[in-house]
Amino acid sequence: MDLKELDKQISDIDKQTCLLSQQRRDLEKQKIEEFQKQAVEHVGRCFKVNGDEYAIVIDVPRNEYDRTGRSMFNQYQFPAIYLNDELVPFCDGTVFSGAWGVGKTMVGEYVEISPDEFKAEFEKRVNQLRKTCFGNND
Repeated sequence: MDLKELDKQISDIDKQTCLLSQQRRDLEKQKIEEFQKQAVEHVGRCFKVNGDEYAIVIDVPRNEYDRTGRSMFNQYQFPAIYLNDELVPFCDGTVFSGAWGVGKTMVGEYVEISPDEFKAEFEKRVNQLRKTCFGNND
């Protein structure tokens, strides 16, 4: 076998690898989209965290990519907003689906609460922030 024949075989293998890689990415994307459609049912779930913080799931897990183009999708990681007692009472974060028993358990205690309970706590924090920023002269 000479160099040209080897180069041709290598080229054929590279093309096959590229096609298989593309098929894999397409299938992975399809599976993620299917999961995201089903995961919508968890948006709006609310939790009391460690007795003094509150969280609400605001979206389905996002498909993000690293610098090489590899998917960093985590089906257990749901975007959330947290209410806490710090200077800035609202922050973004994630709620792991372990909060409702799917996947790994998380650090801390997550107790599911109703959206009404979360809304009441949210309103309380908004009013506290309003008083801090504007005083009692609404």
